[in-house]
Amino acid sequence: MGASERAEIELTYQGQLLRYYRVPFLAWNCELWAVVAPDGGYYSIPALSTVLGKIKQTQVRRLQEHRILRKLLRQFPMPTEKRGMRETWVIHERGIGFWFGTMQTDTIRSELLDTMIALQEAAVDALDSLIRGQLRLTGPDARVQALEDELAHVRSYARMLETRIGHIEGAVFGELGEPDEGDE
Repeated sequence: MGASERAEIELTYQGQLLRYYRVPFLAWNCELWAVVAPDGGYYSIPALSTVLGKIKQTQVRRLQEHRILRKLLRQFPMPTEKRGMRETWVIHERGIGFWFGTMQTDTIRSELLDTMIALQEAAVDALDSLIRGQLRLTGPDARVQALEDELAHVRSYARMLETRIGHIEGAVFGELGEPDEGDE
């Protein structure tokens, strides 16, 4: 199968529809299978480890021990070259950058080393910017905060309007006097 083809497999696993795609990684000169589950895309940890030159079992164990990254791991059937579909540890696409950012580079394949170091330097810069408040958080917490900020703005605007309307009523009724009940 060539890098430009996107073969697809669909199957139901533990009540979830899984879709499989061959994804070209041109910078790494390879293709990897990705599985798309209802909660997002996943990649095979052993396949990524092989591409990078890492020992598969060590990487799976390190990820399982990591408090944040272990939440992004699953076991799904994945296509293999020789053995058909086989249950494999996979990592959610959200976790790949963080995993790569924390990975020791001493055993990374030499042709990928510069790319991995650049990615890790960018991760350090992004985290630094986040800590310094130069980047805003994303995700549910950021959306809640944005809505709370917007609601505070709307409340402030409503108080300002209420004050202005009070001044207008005072000016109008101050000159004309209070409306009589019989005038209505």
